[in-house]
Amino acid sequence: MADQEKETHELSRADIEVLLPYRDKMLLLDKAVIVDVPFYNYPGLDGRFTNGEYFIDPESVFMNGHFPGFKIFPGFLTAEVMAQTAALHFAYFNKDLVGKRFVLAAANNLVWKRPVFPNSRLLTTAQYGKQQTKKHGRVFIDFDVQADVVSGDGQRKLAATGTITGCIL
Repeated sequence: MADQEKETHELSRADIEVLLPYRDKMLLLDKAVIVDVPFYNYPGLDGRFTNGEYFIDPESVFMNGHFPGFKIFPGFLTAEVMAQTAALHFAYFNKDLVGKRFVLAAANNLVWKRPVFPNSRLLTTAQYGKQQTKKHGRVFIDFDVQADVVSGDGQRKLAATGTITGCIL
């Protein structure tokens, strides 16, 4: 696919704060890139996805007390970074709904492939999954998510993958 066929939009942390309700220690995205492939034609996928990035600070409050002497970024926070990437994807493409809360409703088939250590970068991807349902007057949307870790040596490896379901409140 030629580069001119896709649009990318880089978002800073300040841009992300406009779209998501997280601040300070709970905003787990440092920056993001929104990719929109307008003429993408593959059954079941719309060609839009969001890439997020988060630096794993060794002095983070999340690292204190989690495996003392052998710091590991908590797996549930890896899932949270993926969920925030999915929420950002939703908010960016549904700006008319900004202000409504898009909350985590389910984490399905999440698999952690390797631990995430301090001083690495967590690179996440989210795109609309195959299912959107309405239950009890609420809309639930699935996102296919993935987290890769880039260590100090620059190697990128799969850290976690699965499906995140969000709900609009």
